Amino acid sequence: MKITFTTNQSFVPQLAEKLHNNTDTVLDLSGNPLGKRDKEELLSLIKILIHHSITSVNLSQTGLQLKSGAELVEILCEFKNTPIVTVNISGNWLGVKKTNDELKQIAQALVDAGFTEINLSSNHLGKVQENTLEEIFKILNHPSVVKIHLDNNQFDHLGGAPFVADFLCRLLGSKAVLLAGNDSFSQTVKTRMASLLEANSEEKSTLVFQ
Repeated sequence: MKITFTTNQSFVPQLAEKLHNNTDTVLDLSGNPLGKRDKEELLSLIKILIHHSITSVNLSQTGLQLKSGAELVEILCEFKNTPIVTVNISGNWLGVKKTNDELKQIAQALVDAGFTEINLSSNHLGKVQENTLEEIFKILNHPSVVKIHLDNNQFDHLGGAPFVADFLCRLLGSKAVLLAGNDSFSQTVKTRMASLLEANSEEKSTLVFQ
């Protein structure tokens, strides 16, 4: 279900009305200016979802970077009380708009919220310091997290394609999902990651049967 809010009215009653008798499991709020709304209003929006069938929410390009780090953490953690397990927060400029500490706290909030599939594409994560990005990925590589979408994050700022592929495989393994990008850098990263993951899988199989 795609919802475009009327911005001169409260979003809360609009969402409640749209969800009345809804049976869809996907809620698409992408493009709405959520980051410009009061924190309490956003928390109220999430509370509405507690008793509904929504399991996936799209918050892409909603200006979440405009909220303070502490507010964004609180907002994400509120999803813990909902049935939602898939979240898309792509296109929110987090990598260049949040401090290193805030990014780590946001990563922890995503895990604590109970999301199993997280879309962090187009957040300029390649511009984050390497050691900080390593810490972020270690947090996200939680047993409960199954997929982490990382397309279009300018990872070429980290280093060459082989380095990026090794970096992602070492920290996230098969959880790292890269689908977009037909340029040579992206293709090299994806090809090398596939080879590394296949080799790792074969090595584990050999160990099992020894």
